[in-house]
Amino acid sequence: MSALLDLAQAAVEAAQAAGADFCDAFCSDLTEISADVENNSINNCSTIRDQGLSVRAFSRGGKGFASVQQHDLASARDCAERAVAMAKAAHPDPDFVALPAPMPFARVPDLFDDKLAGLGADAFVNWCARGIEEARAVADDAVVQGGAGVDWGASALASSTGIAVEREVSSASLYFYVIINRDGDVGSFYEFDQARLLADLEPAGIATKAAHGALDQLGSRPMPTARVPVILGPLAATSLIGSVIGAADAESVQRNRSYLAGREGQPISSEALTVREEPHLPAGMRSTASDGEGVATLPRALIDAGVLTTYLHDSY
Repeated sequence: MSALLDLAQAAVEAAQAAGADFCDAFCSDLTEISADVENNSINNCSTIRDQGLSVRAFSRGGKGFASVQQHDLASARDCAERAVAMAKAAHPDPDFVALPAPMPFARVPDLFDDKLAGLGADAFVNWCARGIEEARAVADDAVVQGGAGVDWGASALASSTGIAVEREVSSASLYFYVIINRDGDVGSFYEFDQARLLADLEPAGIATKAAHGALDQLGSRPMPTARVPVILGPLAATSLIGSVIGAADAESVQRNRSYLAGREGQPISSEALTVREEPHLPAGMRSTASDGEGVATLPRALIDAGVLTTYLHDSY
């Protein structure tokens, strides 16, 4: 058992002793290094270490939340007691039932890489400098924005129902946004790469692609309204499909704020579209064995041959 999980469980015990009906605690130790590019120059490089603990407590359904940025037993207990005090002061919620119970979950490999976590700030500065050179080699009037960074760390979740989950993750990203303005004709394009493993990251060529994309946008012109086939690139397709999945948020549906309200089990798109959640892909950027409440994740179709199969819920 890690020190982070020890602290989370100590906070849960303190919350229960203070009178919480249910509670959970999340404890993390994260490091982030980043470098930023603005107007063809590297204007910022930073290293941040973030340590903290948060407690969510429930009393008669009322919820209280508190957090601290210290990793010691006294702070964890004090945080838990403050969360419980706020839960007792909150209005009771008759719809609250319970926090989720423990359950087995899959092991997802390759979510943490020692080599990635061992990179220094100089690596990201060099990637950014090379990106500026790449873009301006394509077009010497290119204006380059962007950045590179890495984050890694560990976290633990404990709850009064017996959940005890530990997680260690790493990820790195590099992106460039290139703008080319020629006598008021402006082209712009964005390209990026991200990975959990250093071996999967390909920093070279990203800015080159962005610059060529910006050049391709030059000479764009309006077209008349028409019914025509549309081909979406990866970025546009991700944005469109992501907005549809976002509308399946159960709270938005329950509050009638989503256009997908009442559409569960019904066709919402062409039969050609299937969108799957695959949370167990090795080294996947969004892969995880459990969600933020410790509930095991499962592969599933969210849109199956055009049919919306489910809304996206938390335990509440």
